[in-house]
Amino acid sequence: MNQYDKIGKKYLEGQKIHFRKIHDGSTDFIVNAIKQTDFKNKKILDIGCGDGKHMRLLEKLGAKHVYGLEPSKVMLNEAIKLGSDPKHLIHTTLERNKLSPNSFEILYARFSIHHDKTIASKYRAASKLLKPGGILIITVPHPIRIASLIKSGVYKSGEKLTTYLFKSRLPIHSHMHTFEEYLSKDFLKDFDLKEFVEEKNPSIKIGKLKVPEFIGLVAIRRKAK
Repeated sequence: MNQYDKIGKKYLEGQKIHFRKIHDGSTDFIVNAIKQTDFKNKKILDIGCGDGKHMRLLEKLGAKHVYGLEPSKVMLNEAIKLGSDPKHLIHTTLERNKLSPNSFEILYARFSIHHDKTIASKYRAASKLLKPGGILIITVPHPIRIASLIKSGVYKSGEKLTTYLFKSRLPIHSHMHTFEEYLSKDFLKDFDLKEFVEEKNPSIKIGKLKVPEFIGLVAIRRKAK
């Protein structure tokens, strides 16, 4: 069972309360990157769409073709309740999807590609779905923030860890990933990096140090030679 099937309702409730109190910079980064393109007639895919709120946000901004991949049935049911078209919601993971290759102009993922042990397979799957010249936009937890949770004290990719959200009330299981992995040879083989940012106004503290919550990147799918 997917971890979000187990904690789905608590996670969604926590998200609603949490983001009423703080600004969601990661969503701003993704939406602003999409708005810089001619997105309204483009085919867009939300990787790990959750309750569909970001799909609905893009639709309200004028996007006509927004689809979502989500491995949690609990989350998909919430997306339907929120108003997403069930025909545009696919119950699967990025790696296991059966969508047609080269069928999307924009793919975005907000805090959804870092849960598994490796990132390379996700980049390959994203590259396959994007049309040449298509845009990949992702946000992931900042590696410095995540590194503070590693019990072994060694900064390396792949180590399993637990992040506690919403004032330590809700455990989320994922893996450590380094900057090198996010910008790996696997990534640079298929994508040209257009933009790379860290959260501008960090609010999370590690001891006395404030650290960014996320990093974000925008990349262009390379055209076949």
